[in-house]
Amino acid sequence: MFKGMVSLVTGGASGLGKATVERLVKNGGKVVILDIQGTRAQQVAKQLGENVAVVTGCVTSEADVKKALDIVRDKFGRLDTLVNCAGQSITHQIYNFHKDKSCELDDFVKCVNVNTVGTFNTIRLSAGLIGKNTPDDNGQRGVIVNTASTIAYEGDIGQAAYAASSAAIVGMTLPIARDLASQGIRVVTIAPGVFETPLVSYLPEKVIEFVKRMTPFPSRLGKPEEFAHLVTSVVENPMLNGEVTSEADVKKALDIVRDKFGRLDTLVNCAGQSITHQIYNFHKDKSCELDDFVKCVNVNTVGTFNTIRLSAGLIGKNTPDDNGQRGVIVNTASTIAYEGDIGQAAYAASSAAIVGMTLPIARDLASQGIRVVTIAPGVFETPLVSYLPEKVIEFVKRMTPFPSRLGKPEEFAHLVTSVVENPMLNGEVIRLDGAKRWFPL
Repeated sequence: MFKGMVSLVTGGASGLGKATVERLVKNGGKVVILDIQGTRAQQVAKQLGENVAVVTGCVTSEADVKKALDIVRDKFGRLDTLVNCAGQSITHQIYNFHKDKSCELDDFVKCVNVNTVGTFNTIRLSAGLIGKNTPDDNGQRGVIVNTASTIAYEGDIGQAAYAASSAAIVGMTLPIARDLASQGIRVVTIAPGVFETPLVSYLPEKVIEFVKRMTPFPSRLGKPEEFAHLVTSVVENPMLNGEVTSEADVKKALDIVRDKFGRLDTLVNCAGQSITHQIYNFHKDKSCELDDFVKCVNVNTVGTFNTIRLSAGLIGKNTPDDNGQRGVIVNTASTIAYEGDIGQAAYAASSAAIVGMTLPIARDLASQGIRVVTIAPGVFETPLVSYLPEKVIEFVKRMTPFPSRLGKPEEFAHLVTSVVENPMLNGEVIRLDGAKRWFPL
């Protein structure tokens, strides 16, 4: 897929951006780097050959971004992917009470300008060129991948500027995805934790060691190539805008795994059911049946937990790989966990429970080198939705900005393999829904 694909990567001279450039080019792509570190960017281009061009400039400058886009157009003829990696981090407490002095406003403004305004600037100027592409079989013209940070959700003392700029990128992702959906352009933001990049090179060793200890598994900083791996997974996946409650049945399945193959590396929980009942039928003056709610929760939530608890021991017997990993568990929830509608209380509760237990279980099993990730798909072409009337299916498609269709099972499968391949994905819930967000029916 990447052969001949043309990308503009900001901040491509170092860190996450450099790793992304390298991965794209090694997979057959062509890249233009926009970076203020012109000399370092030229060194990257020299290492990778003629399929890399460099523009020295700043993402906040309209002239510099337009110059980069001109190079993209003139040298490669098109733009398929924009990857925003340019950024900076500033750490200042709001007020120094020892010196009785406020922090400098300029530092806050500069951080927000580079990270947030710069990201928006490259998107607004690149969208037109991406939009000129001929749509592929999915109706897609291109992909935009932004970089924020987990600091957007969990900022610490002194990180107000970086947290604000990252949270702003997170906040504008969905509106921009909806804005560009009509043109077949997807928009996804990655929020990495602490990675081995120049942005963290200023941190004292004791802080680095603390971060490692705070990371359940793998207990280290992220590697830039793991970020790059996720970028290419995003680009590749067009949808990124047995009774398991029985202990005997699960144990039987695990016995077969052990006897036939000798080991278990990955558990993927996909078994589930959906029940739709309103809480109370006011016409018949009757409550819904409790058994239906219990059955849904038992199959979806209890079943997921059951397979995890019984499989963990077998996975834990594996010899750790070079990352210290013994295996991966991938669960399935649903976007209904976040935006359930009328009649979906049981399915929403069971899905939300899976979402809620993902991080605790990831932390629980981290000591054994077992990662745990949950995927929350939107509406996919599965037996669970086969009962829906055609008019409801059409409504769902209209509610999905891009691609405006149901998800395909193979797109879910693609994300599962991406999760398994990327050793830094752990304790996370990933929405796979084409940027769909429900409003009440």
